[in-house]
Amino acid sequence: MFSIERVVLGSNWLEYEFLVNRAFRKKIFQTFAALKVFPLALFLKIMYLSKTLTEGRRFAITDIHGCANSFEALLEKIGLNRQDTLFLLGDYISKGRDSKAVLDLILKLQQEGYDLRLLRGNHEEMLLHVAGQAKKYLKWFVRVHKCRNLLNKEEELPKKYWRLLESLPYYIETEDFFLVHAGLNFESENPLLDKQAMIWTRKRMCDKQDFLKGKTLVHGHKPTPLRQIKESIEAAQKIICLDNGCVQGGKQSEKGKFGKLLCLNLDTRQLITQKNIG
Repeated sequence: MFSIERVVLGSNWLEYEFLVNRAFRKKIFQTFAALKVFPLALFLKIMYLSKTLTEGRRFAITDIHGCANSFEALLEKIGLNRQDTLFLLGDYISKGRDSKAVLDLILKLQQEGYDLRLLRGNHEEMLLHVAGQAKKYLKWFVRVHKCRNLLNKEEELPKKYWRLLESLPYYIETEDFFLVHAGLNFESENPLLDKQAMIWTRKRMCDKQDFLKGKTLVHGHKPTPLRQIKESIEAAQKIICLDNGCVQGGKQSEKGKFGKLLCLNLDTRQLITQKNIG
């Protein structure tokens, strides 16, 4: 028998169980019907979760950098389903153990009908650039950026990866968010025309720009301490960086500052974290 207090107060646990376990949903209603009580907190939570089963949730993840195991574990943790929309903000490749596995998982999810909205990062941009030149430049890139397994036996970038990366846009705008890999150049007359800034900028962006018109800008590219990321979300800041340097290790990671792959629920502003496991 599950704990009623755990159901009411343990929202993360409840959300996961409610979304992936039909038997649990039936059991929860039967239990409270028998007790003739239905706590308001639980009622409101179930109304939200019931809505997600039909309309879906919105998530954002950035800077996976070849950490395929961490990416897969994070998707399992959020209980991604086909009604959800997952925004991926670029830099799927380079640095980590298995860039190929990351791209293969993305392609697999797309083929299985999951709603993925992908953006271009600077590492995808660089790969596309060298892949269109002499083979020696491509070989140099994959060696330096630790993603040799992206190439086939002919030491070329397979067409399935080429098509995927070439199709990636530089930004996505929704009714309440701007999503981009690195950021926007607010010094430009039209920030949405500066593609280089979208994948490369590391300038500090002010959140008082009229351009945002009340929308929140979510980006990655710049590894940021976890505490700082959490504070920006809790303070409802209009510019949020989700890059915690998942691929980074060492002492900084051990102290909890860096080394996690993050997922932001865009609807609830809940931050889900996954320690780098490769």
